[in-house]
Amino acid sequence: MWVVIAIFAVISGCSRLTQNEIISPYLPVSLEDIEEIRVGDEAHKALFESQNPYQAPKYKLYTIPELHAYVSYIGKKIAQVSERPNLPYRFFILDSDDIDLFGLPGGRIYITRGFFYFIDSEAELAGALAHEIGHIANRDYKPEGYNKVRKGYDLVLKGAQEGSGLAGTYGSAAYAGVRAIGYASPRIRNKFKGNDEEEADADAVFYMTKAGFDPKGLYRLTDRLSKVPVEDVGRFVDYMKGHPPDQDRRNFLQKKTRKLKFTPKPLYRVTADHLTVVPGTAEIVIKSQAGMVGDGKSGQEDVTAVPAAAIGTAT
Repeated sequence: MWVVIAIFAVISGCSRLTQNEIISPYLPVSLEDIEEIRVGDEAHKALFESQNPYQAPKYKLYTIPELHAYVSYIGKKIAQVSERPNLPYRFFILDSDDIDLFGLPGGRIYITRGFFYFIDSEAELAGALAHEIGHIANRDYKPEGYNKVRKGYDLVLKGAQEGSGLAGTYGSAAYAGVRAIGYASPRIRNKFKGNDEEEADADAVFYMTKAGFDPKGLYRLTDRLSKVPVEDVGRFVDYMKGHPPDQDRRNFLQKKTRKLKFTPKPLYRVTADHLTVVPGTAEIVIKSQAGMVGDGKSGQEDVTAVPAAAIGTAT
């Protein structure tokens, strides 16, 4: 009798763990966090897989360890002052000329190689990362939506697969088409609501100030996005759809940062995407590649210095 009661008590105790309750001091995430991380892991794999046998994956990683360390150093420094510092934040650089930066559930953030050619300072990079961390901290990437899309896709794919053997060439074509939809589905970006964007901007300003980055960098980035030449706007489409640099947003950021008292650290320019370790020094520097500097002029070189400790803390 007492054994049954004890077992019931244990089971009842387990059932009292709510979705939002932290599991333990050693595993400081909730069941809801774990589900979000799982969904993000699945979506991450889908980004680098092609479900279409006739098409290569859209993305591949841009593997320069020092640059990855630099981005991770900034991103993790900001994430640690967010409302969800215990998520496993991970940062990835994509080998793409497009100007884009986006996130996935659970703390994964992606930045394209092309983004480095557009940003004009470390503060702008920090602003873009802080804004995305704001979306993740506010749970704007809803795992439920992804799960519904994936469940529906799996059912349609199963039907197309079964029909492909019955309908010959047309069935095979339909099957390939459905697989292509599966390839695209994880890449359908969140179109954040206006209040989501404003909340992420407000959080980003707070994070940047607390982490030691100039919060005006996000306003400057948004303002420059609004002035992109129309002939170049094609490379900005994905980023602008998720983060439109409209007048209301610019006004909000300008007002939010105008009266902030911030003592900036020495200003460094970030206009290139190649980072090298200088032998015999305690610095890492970002150097422009010949003919590929941010202002479009050849033969110039901009150098950004960051602490060498960034490498050790940004894995």
